[in-house]
Amino acid sequence: DSSHSLLLQVNMTAVQRLTECPKCVGWEKNQKGRLGPRMVNLSASMDPTRLAESAVDLNLKLMRWRLLPSLELDRIAGCRCLLLGSGTLGCNVARCLLGWGVRTMTLVDNARGSYSNPVRQSLFEFEDCLQGGKSK
Repeated sequence: DSSHSLLLQVNMTAVQRLTECPKCVGWEKNQKGRLGPRMVNLSASMDPTRLAESAVDLNLKLMRWRLLPSLELDRIAGCRCLLLGSGTLGCNVARCLLGWGVRTMTLVDNARGSYSNPVRQSLFEFEDCLQGGKSK
């Protein structure tokens, strides 16, 4: 039903072939020497892992700018942490370290996942508890 829509009729004149670059962004001569839009592949920048890393980095830079100008983000990112136990406390410590930019962590826990883990421990899902539980 188009009764609630505004309908306009537009008449356009024919577009002539351009020989010089127009005064706008994005138009360049292509391999054939014709003017056309510049195409850029942005799929690599849409990778979820890279997006998450850049979001953490941006948050850390903001914290440094506002709260701790002396914070050395490169030293924090270069830290390696060993967490003994991936229970409730270990999962929360791991999340906190990730939030502060620590990229390398090793978690050591010889337990198996149980049905109460996914509720309290963010590293585990319900599937990790099936059939006796996966090793942590």
